[in-house]
Amino acid sequence: MEPTPEASTSTSSLSLPEPTLPKGKRFKDSKSALYAVQDYALYHNKQAKVTRRGGKHRRMVCSSSKPCPFFVQLYLHNSKTDNTWYVSSSDLTHSSECTSTAKPTQRQLVESPSFQRALAAKPNGTAAQLLKQLKGRTNLRTIYRAKQTMKQERLNQVNDSFKQLPMLLQRFVELNPGSCTKYQLTEPHTKAPGAFSRAFLSCNVFTQSTTFNQQIYGVAVVPCSNKEAKYQGVQMFLLGKDGNMGNVTVAVACCDAPSSENYRWFFRCVEESGVNLRYCPVLCAIDPELMTVERDLGLTFRYCTRYIIEHELAQIGSFNRHHHALVWGLQGSATEMEYNNRLAWIGTTCGPGVENYLRQLPMERWGILEK
Repeated sequence: MEPTPEASTSTSSLSLPEPTLPKGKRFKDSKSALYAVQDYALYHNKQAKVTRRGGKHRRMVCSSSKPCPFFVQLYLHNSKTDNTWYVSSSDLTHSSECTSTAKPTQRQLVESPSFQRALAAKPNGTAAQLLKQLKGRTNLRTIYRAKQTMKQERLNQVNDSFKQLPMLLQRFVELNPGSCTKYQLTEPHTKAPGAFSRAFLSCNVFTQSTTFNQQIYGVAVVPCSNKEAKYQGVQMFLLGKDGNMGNVTVAVACCDAPSSENYRWFFRCVEESGVNLRYCPVLCAIDPELMTVERDLGLTFRYCTRYIIEHELAQIGSFNRHHHALVWGLQGSATEMEYNNRLAWIGTTCGPGVENYLRQLPMERWGILEK
């Protein structure tokens, strides 16, 4: 028998798709059959429970404390070649005195679109806060466990997402012929063998255009992390300037740290992509790890004045925005005498802390002194 019209019009508070339990319906195993009856009851704002069970049968009834006709009889097919379960008989109606109400299980909460939306709206919300957003009775412990299960599932998805990178990089090359991509996993002898190590990408259109662009580049390193996956890494960018002095991203990479090994690998990949940096200045931050690869790779690194002003000097209390022009003037000094005079004036104006910091920077790294 089918549920009464009153029951069928009561849609589940958890927004589950409408289930059906026709006679003869098959399930691959007893657990799937159990879940199907539970989901059917939940959809109609009821709860079903197992009242009798054996190796080849299950009988599920309504959880009402008062008499209710609802039941579903499940059997295992008595065949060596057929191990499926099926609905033998059922009465899907509920009495007017039925006291059963929906009480979703942990599994049903995890599968519920409503619960997923509630968790997405407040990912750091407590179980009590999530309970207020959900209609239908359940307990805090069930909500807490469902929340932890979903967080673990998302974590597993994040941890496995790097496995899609080779396919994405391959597809990128197919759509942009001549482009260069690299992808590496950690070595077998490392603490986490087979995990993501680093990846590189450069688009052929932009690498070919470097011949006609301004012959000056910049390398930028941006921290990137994922707290859920406990990942800490960096993104490396090689930037160029087009004819209108606009920034152009020539190449990009993702790796675990700004180490000399990763820098060397990054610039080797840049060379393989067709970009020649041998006779061009490359502006960079003040990074000892980066400086170690300069001679090996035949590069010419120059400190970025804007970086010095906005990231290094900005940490000194006596330095403010009114002093920026003094540093730009120092960087533009044409002779060593002019450089020293300007540096002394900065010490008088900004204090010895600023002067001492700038004095320890090699002039040839960021100045334009005439030889």
